[in-house]
Order: sequence, then structure tokens, then C-alpha cells
Amino acid sequence: MCTVASRHVTQHVVADDLDAVPVLRASVRSAHEELNSRPLDTKAVNAVLTALAAKLGCVIPHLHAVADAQPGGAVAAALGHLRYAFSHAAAGRCDHAVSAVAAAEAVGA
Repeated sequence: MCTVASRHVTQHVVADDLDAVPVLRASVRSAHEELNSRPLDTKAVNAVLTALAAKLGCVIPHLHAVADAQPGGAVAAALGHLRYAFSHAAAGRCDHAVSAVAAAEAVGA
């Protein structure tokens, strides 16, 4: 069971029933909105990224399969930007982490 949440709706679904790309798109958009709606500090950025990881946890194998099949595609690019976001957050570079989330949203996966 996986929980998919947006600002307005929380839904429990089975991962096999999901199309993983829309989950990625909605989760990244939600994370970006959350990051833009609060003062940025390491704790806040880590909380948003932790929530993002939880939202994507049940679909990440599907996303990796899409990225592997299309290494130059939008999903691969978005996942790359998210890796940068987590790396920057771990190093305490909040602004860079937020920029990487924005870049992940911008590729339109």
C-alpha cells in the first residue's frame, strides 16, 4: 500500500495500480510548492525532502525502469535533479537543494 498525497487529497493505492510518472510529477510539484511557502532552513528542507522520498518510495522501482529505458528522458533528468537535491540538503546547502527540486519540476517528467 502506498499513500499518494497532494495539498487537497490523500489517497491510499496499491503501487501496481499507479502510473509512476504522474506520481513523480505531482510529488515534485507539491514539494516545490512546500519549499516555496516557508522560510528555508536545513530542518525545513530535510522535512520536505523526507516527505518527498516517502511519497515516491512505492513507485521508485517503476521510475528507475522508465529512466533506464529512456536515459535521456524527462524521468531520468528529474531523478538526477532529485539526487542533487538530496546531496545538497545533506551538505546543508538549502538554496541549492531547492533549486534542484525546481529543476526536477521544470523538466516536466
